[in-house]
Amino acid sequence: MKVTLISPGPSDRYILGVGVRLLSAYLKKNGIDVQIIFLPRSIGEDYTPETLDEICNLADDSDLLGISVMTDDFSNVANITKRMKLSCTIPIIWGGIHPTIQPEECLDYADIVSIGEGEEALLELVRQIERSGTFSGIRGLWYKENNKIVKNELRPLIQDLDAFPFQDYDYEQHYTLRDNSIVKVNEEMLAEALDRDYVTFTSRGCPYKCTYCWNHSFNNMFPGQKILRERSVNNVIQELKEIKDKFPFVKSICVDDDAFFLRAEKRISEFAQEYKKHIGLPFWVTGANPSTLSRAKLEILVDAGMNRIRMGIQSGSRKTKMLYKRNHTNDQLENAARMINEYRDKIIMPSYDLILDNPWETEEDLIETLRLIARIPAPFTLLVFPLILYPATDLYNKFQKENPENQMGLHGQHDFLIYNKPHELKKTYLNKLFLLVNKYSTKGKQISPIAMDLMTNKLYRRIGFSWLVYSLMKFRASFFRIQYLIKEGTRELWKGDVSGFKKYLKKI
Repeated sequence: MKVTLISPGPSDRYILGVGVRLLSAYLKKNGIDVQIIFLPRSIGEDYTPETLDEICNLADDSDLLGISVMTDDFSNVANITKRMKLSCTIPIIWGGIHPTIQPEECLDYADIVSIGEGEEALLELVRQIERSGTFSGIRGLWYKENNKIVKNELRPLIQDLDAFPFQDYDYEQHYTLRDNSIVKVNEEMLAEALDRDYVTFTSRGCPYKCTYCWNHSFNNMFPGQKILRERSVNNVIQELKEIKDKFPFVKSICVDDDAFFLRAEKRISEFAQEYKKHIGLPFWVTGANPSTLSRAKLEILVDAGMNRIRMGIQSGSRKTKMLYKRNHTNDQLENAARMINEYRDKIIMPSYDLILDNPWETEEDLIETLRLIARIPAPFTLLVFPLILYPATDLYNKFQKENPENQMGLHGQHDFLIYNKPHELKKTYLNKLFLLVNKYSTKGKQISPIAMDLMTNKLYRRIGFSWLVYSLMKFRASFFRIQYLIKEGTRELWKGDVSGFKKYLKKI
């Protein structure tokens, strides 16, 4: 029995594809032959007919094709599936976020969809295909029979995460799209992909109820079950030890958890002690929340080697935070940012997430956020995203309810809102101001609250005054740099070092 797994993704980093690597490892542990095809591309970029042909050729001898599908991948995965069905008859299963929240839509293309966590359902499907060639009665899977959808009951969430093998990095049967051609993955490619980070999850699940995220809807599918589940510290450390031994070129670890800082201080301390003792590489943590971050947790993690951190701000507007169900105050956020800044000699540069282009926000809401950002100490990086109304989120449902004439979906007139849409910000004055703040903050410079008040003044917003201010600030910075170079060059001249003087002169 041979299974081909496909992992689309929006960048070369998606050669990492944690989800399909975990599925592959589980199938291999149970004696199944697996190959993985990674298909990185930009959001909004379609695969070429030649690439689709190559995928079909590679998967031609498989007994099952599985594709991981996020909403941004939907159009391309639909194209892959349609192309596969032209040349072969193997069953095609879709799994991941989008099939979980939009199973009926996905069954217009796929033969089977996996809803929820897929390891056990996929293995049971493979065994049943081996025995009888059918896929009926498997919990967690939906499929079509006589043009009717068969809806099997859901599987419970996996509670013992330690029972599953680590990600599959045995790359002999791994392929990736590179320079418009699918090639075999080699160690050099892995070194390139892992040069920045090896990505792992130490937990599954997110208990927050953010209205722009699908996690809330996912959690509602499993009432009464434990949503946030953690791997043991020993299990995580063993995984990282194996990766460190196997790939000595790995220089950093990314712990990509949704709710890492919800752990109690004692649990974080246990992880940090073992990490420092056995791994010792720099690492960073995503999913920080202003309401769960504390100085004690930061101190413990920084001591263990944490040199980066990513925290969600999303908005500084009280009204918008209520809309998003982000239950932290601006005071909490400022305090968290200042705590992080206390470790600026050890934390390279914190990243803060923001959401813009929200149809329910006013300019005054955005100005609240800009004024908040002006109070956060630099350096930092702003990761600015447009609001995408993904299916099954509370905001998607709210938009549909308020705009019944604008029903969204793949078969509607507003596909551009969610499917295969490039994540590009609108070119508004205030959006440009966020980008300006980011340009300054990444260089360790601060746009003061007074300057922000000036640039967000109603009159100045009307005439785009911030870009004049930006130009003047650039000029001022250049003026002081020239002044500094002349001063240093003159010192060299007084020492009698003419070459040193010329060196500074050239820099001017």
